[in-house]
Amino acid sequence: MAQRNFQTHSFCLFLLLLLVFSGTKLVCEEFQPKEIWRHFIGDQVKHGTYDQKNKLVFCGSKKKLYCLDNNGNRIWSYPTEGVVRGIAYDSETERVFCGSSDGSFRCISYEGKLCWKINIGFINTVVYDYDSKKIICGGEDSYLYYLECNGGIIWKLKTGENAVNPVIQISYDPDNKRIFLGSYDHHLYCFNQNKEILWTHKADKLIGGVAYDSKNKLIFCGSWDSKLYCLNYSGGILWEYKTKDRITSVIYDHEARKVFCLSFDNYIYCLDIKGNCIWKYPFNKITKTWGLGIDVIDQVIFVSSNKGIGAIKYGEPIESNPSPPPEQPADIDKVLEELETCREKHSAETIEKLQVVVDTCPESFSHSICTPISKGFIFSIQEEDIQGKSHHVLYKTDPYMKKEPIKYFLPIFSPISPLLIDKKDDIYFVSKNREIFCYTQEQEFVLFDKYKYTSPSIGESGLLYFSSKEGHLFCADPETKGIIWKQKVESKEIWPSPAIDEDGNAYFADKFTLYTVSMTGKLTQKTLTVPANSPLKIGTQGNLYFLSDPSTLTSIEPNGDFRWNYRVYDFSGVKSPSITSPAFDLDGNVYVGSSEGKIYCIDRENGSWVWQVTVNNDSPIHLSPTSNETGEVFFLAEDGALYRKRNRGFFEKAPFNWFKF
Repeated sequence: MAQRNFQTHSFCLFLLLLLVFSGTKLVCEEFQPKEIWRHFIGDQVKHGTYDQKNKLVFCGSKKKLYCLDNNGNRIWSYPTEGVVRGIAYDSETERVFCGSSDGSFRCISYEGKLCWKINIGFINTVVYDYDSKKIICGGEDSYLYYLECNGGIIWKLKTGENAVNPVIQISYDPDNKRIFLGSYDHHLYCFNQNKEILWTHKADKLIGGVAYDSKNKLIFCGSWDSKLYCLNYSGGILWEYKTKDRITSVIYDHEARKVFCLSFDNYIYCLDIKGNCIWKYPFNKITKTWGLGIDVIDQVIFVSSNKGIGAIKYGEPIESNPSPPPEQPADIDKVLEELETCREKHSAETIEKLQVVVDTCPESFSHSICTPISKGFIFSIQEEDIQGKSHHVLYKTDPYMKKEPIKYFLPIFSPISPLLIDKKDDIYFVSKNREIFCYTQEQEFVLFDKYKYTSPSIGESGLLYFSSKEGHLFCADPETKGIIWKQKVESKEIWPSPAIDEDGNAYFADKFTLYTVSMTGKLTQKTLTVPANSPLKIGTQGNLYFLSDPSTLTSIEPNGDFRWNYRVYDFSGVKSPSITSPAFDLDGNVYVGSSEGKIYCIDRENGSWVWQVTVNNDSPIHLSPTSNETGEVFFLAEDGALYRKRNRGFFEKAPFNWFKF
């Protein structure tokens, strides 16, 4: 709704921004971006930077800091004891600074030797101030640190609105000593050198990337709400650009005046400073892309992924480009006034359509189905007796606020499957007549009814994947109701809710066979060495998980090869407790609940026990846990208590941040 209303005014805003920024026409780029090299590391890479002076790329993986040249050749690697995040460099003294999930903050020479290290917790983001020779960094403990270049702490400042709000990303204005800090609490903060908050900007989700344009005094921030925001120096919104998935990184080229944002929709977006998209580049072969750094001279972006690092060339070397026209300062007040007029109209329309009645919270959710959705809410179903008749009621709960949930009455098509909720908040489930049913805010209707269907799953592209009791496997487009591909297998006992990876491959299973169907509909199958006695789940690293018996979680490779088993035992001699299907945080840690009221964390690599915790009253956990886009994991106990495990990284061996309501 917000995007549609914003676009209705885009033409007027476009003309206005052209006038106030440059007074020139926008011309299409002749140069097409292209990948020029790729360095395979074999592990997840999220953070990095580029030293323009020495032409070096620094990036971090699970347990190493890497130094590469600008052609992707590895020069050295330095081992750490945890995930490397937050990297900055000092090209004058040739030192690189990095944080790690082992709690150590390190200074390493350009020869790959340790200069010093201090223990200040898991640092996510680092900036080096060349003028003052100081280090600015922040991390998982919610603190912003100001350090000497030898590691001495000058001061630290608690940030965020809540108890724990990890610092996600920092950008810095060295001229005015302002720090722009993106936080887990969905805010972008602007601090001055006296540690005072000058202004804040709130997005719908956490801030994934921040970049600063010193010439125009513009701040670009990308959020996991899928939007790139352009703010003025006072924090006012000049424009916003919507991508199709969460934005993980923002990079700015101050020479070409281009801003790049990297999204989990596997595209790299290039925009001008007016918010016009110049191009977007599909980087599908390296999934879940983060930005590492930029070479503004040779016009190259360095990007990371789950597998390594790559380089995308986006223009000719700067020497061959004509000099850009002189920039005109933006008439900020005029832009904001125009935008405010648009937003006032949009807000009035939104409030009118979204009014709902808040009803009484049910005493117990013990028979409900718990599913977080993209906006952070919990959706659950409760069957209730209303005036002598049984009705299915849908509850929408905000897990971060102790408020009564919002109640919706579902139509007569009673669900017999878990709820499936897409990015538009449309709800899919299987009705008692074995039809796939769709429920939106505007209407409810039967989507597919030719066969007797099982519970569907939804991929990153928005396509539905499901099977039928007649032995068919399907991929379908819910928008057009069209079948993309259909495969017939011999088995008629396919587990519901297939697993879908980031490349669109679908994994179905019966008890002894794994069926894999590619995006193009090509079917392969493999006999399992361990029986699958539950639906498949896919972890953040792409491996598959299922229950081989009520007390044993099994992990296999995507090709069906066995990885490990984890079994829960009851050493009192009583029958072993049953466990749930797993959920995963962003770092791949595996979580299950049990019938004895315990929650277990399991090592993703070898299936070993990491820690466990007992919930209040030893209340059994029968429903599978689930996680949201920020990596938090939710558990619903039989007594109606909802528990949340925050995503804090590998260094945390016990859950400190639980709450109940």
